[in-house]
Amino acid sequence: MLRSQSEKSSMPTVKAVVLFLLLWPTSIHAQQGQSAYQLLSGCSADNDGGEVQEDCVLPEPLLHHFFSGSVTCVSGPDATHLGETFRSDVSGLSSYVRAGEDACVEVFWSPAGVDAPVLDDQDQDGIPDYVQMVEREAHEVLVFARAQGFLPPLALNGQGELVPCSSEYRVPLVLRNFDAGDGQFVREACDTPEGGAHPVCSGTMFLENDFAEQHYDSVQEAVRIVVSHELFHAVQSAYVYELSGWISEGTATWFEEFYDAEQSDFERLTRLYFSEHTRRLSDRQRGPGDGFAYGASLFFYYLASVYGDDVILNLFSVLSEGVSEDDAFDTLLHQEGHSLPFVFADFARWNLFTGTRAQDGYGYDNASRFAMVGLESLENVDRAFDLVVKVDPLAAKYTFFQSTRVGELSLRGADGWPTPWVELVSLDEPTNATLGGLLHEGAVRYEANTPYVLMLTASGLEGTHAGYVSVRPDPVVDEMEDMGLPQMDMGGEDMGMDMSSEGLDEDMESEDMPSDLTILEPTESEAGGCSVSAVQYDQSRGVLPAWLFVFCLVFFKGLPRLFRRRDV
Repeated sequence: MLRSQSEKSSMPTVKAVVLFLLLWPTSIHAQQGQSAYQLLSGCSADNDGGEVQEDCVLPEPLLHHFFSGSVTCVSGPDATHLGETFRSDVSGLSSYVRAGEDACVEVFWSPAGVDAPVLDDQDQDGIPDYVQMVEREAHEVLVFARAQGFLPPLALNGQGELVPCSSEYRVPLVLRNFDAGDGQFVREACDTPEGGAHPVCSGTMFLENDFAEQHYDSVQEAVRIVVSHELFHAVQSAYVYELSGWISEGTATWFEEFYDAEQSDFERLTRLYFSEHTRRLSDRQRGPGDGFAYGASLFFYYLASVYGDDVILNLFSVLSEGVSEDDAFDTLLHQEGHSLPFVFADFARWNLFTGTRAQDGYGYDNASRFAMVGLESLENVDRAFDLVVKVDPLAAKYTFFQSTRVGELSLRGADGWPTPWVELVSLDEPTNATLGGLLHEGAVRYEANTPYVLMLTASGLEGTHAGYVSVRPDPVVDEMEDMGLPQMDMGGEDMGMDMSSEGLDEDMESEDMPSDLTILEPTESEAGGCSVSAVQYDQSRGVLPAWLFVFCLVFFKGLPRLFRRRDV
């Protein structure tokens, strides 16, 4: 049977058309994301945050608030190449500096136009009251930061050199109208000081000119919150040239609370973490509307609550020595005798007892003011089964567990995967030292009709962690006692009962792990024992649904026959 040359050449075309139809929705989704990113930001950038227009620079995570997923672009670079200098154009603007040697900030504003602030001047000194309020707040923020031991922000002197800000060389604070957001700190001049380990930077702070139609209770509150947040970015830049978003925004949002515990912006932003606690704490920003890094402030608040407020100052002191962020945390926490995974597990436990689950004497002060982590749920737990669990480093998962029977939980690792930490946390006794028990240290007993949470965190900082939690209820003997029947020895060892499901992951490569929270049912083997011989894989995260895979296989295998014809 032969096929004509034209028929042969048509086959690749047909296959290409079919593949295009199958993959077209994914392509459209990516293009829509790209278009939305460009539309909201006013900049061109690839999906990974690559090149942008030369005249429009994304502020990345330095924008204070993302109200509707949009960002604000400003003319000029976020930071120049090392050794170069850039100053924001303040020509044509009015300025105000307080009298005295301790002045460190100069406020610039437009006397007219869209960027003009409210020009009310009740004391008739020629300076708008709003301008004076902003300068006064900025001054108090920097005085407070200095009193806590933090370095002052940097400024440029007359020779273009970086020096600590002073009454002679000040940090510019420019009032402008924001289309989205309400504040921004832009690094402008960076260089490595003599004897320094890495570059440090000066910059300009931008602040909303009137806070009209904003969500704050008052203009005074808005200024207090945003100025403290953005000026802490200026303080950060005096220590290190560049920070990951979760540290940059997390510590700046923490500083809001440190400076003024009465404001509620910090609590509101921590909801961004509570709603995505299964996400790695140090995860990068996933688009212009992603505020997860602000929610990471909860971790720094936890550190300050446990180790004292100086822990954040010490963190920046270690970072200024030129070490990596991971090494900085190792250095900092090893001084306390702990590791980052250990500290994160305790942090995850604190986060379980917030909101309506808050318990007096445990965790955060006034923990009820915070949002709550979400709990997964399991059905029909009054039986023996194995539970597949997975978690990423610096992420936490919580599964509610309550059985009508007493029993035992144990943890077993999976070949090719780091083993996670799993803790059985009692919701009734949060002040207990072990809170139920640590499965990675041995089997843990659970009581009947007692609410627990299986808390899952990673034991290391590299790669997804995975394993199996074995749920083994005790044999039911109460009924036999009630009926006057003799009790039977149900020892698994004597009766050949393999309750640990050994061999489940024999010859199992890491990519063969079922999806998270898949229940593996123990079934009777031919020998009468109990082992896992049937595994139901959750395909919800598969690359292709099974029906689509079969369709493609049959289609591409059988399609050529539709185009064949017999030679005559």
